[in-house]
Amino acid sequence: FTGFALLTLLFNAITAWIPAYLTRVHGYAASQIALSYGPILLVFGSAGIFCGGWFADWLRKRGRADAEIRAGIVGALCLWPFAATATLMPDARMFFVMLAPLVFFASFPFAPAAAALQLVTPNRLRGQVSAVYLFVVNLTGIGLGGTITALLTDGLFGRDDAVGYSMALVGAVAAPLAALVLRAGLPHYRLSAEAA
Repeated sequence: FTGFALLTLLFNAITAWIPAYLTRVHGYAASQIALSYGPILLVFGSAGIFCGGWFADWLRKRGRADAEIRAGIVGALCLWPFAATATLMPDARMFFVMLAPLVFFASFPFAPAAAALQLVTPNRLRGQVSAVYLFVVNLTGIGLGGTITALLTDGLFGRDDAVGYSMALVGAVAAPLAALVLRAGLPHYRLSAEAA
């Protein structure tokens, strides 16, 4: 739960603040944001979810009992450089080039996470465990993701146009931390998956 919650926190810390970032740092109007950010989120976010699930299936077919968690780790590690640097780009065009893989890899772990939960949870508990998982992930990701960015922008940097630095800081910390937490859970998940 913790590893995927950290990835959800990162996703929300960045994606929720992209419109403000584009307005404050690059002077974009709302209509420009919708026409540039929206298609990237739609195409690369959808592709990331699909490819994350495909990658976990590919690993599982090759005998990996921990395929879903490994896919989450790969997603976190591939996301890390983009999450830590995209909002530091000097112009909007470079930012959008970095945004596509950022959104792709930020979405990559979501399908494997859902599959992992179903694979290791006994049938009679799946509804309850899914509810707890969604509570934890949404409380952490949606509840704290955007808030942490705001607190860093106001408290640490002290100016509205530093929102990109706040987003980069969250990305630089949350992605490797998520990978480490997921890595620590690999042997436990593997045992549960093999038992199931």
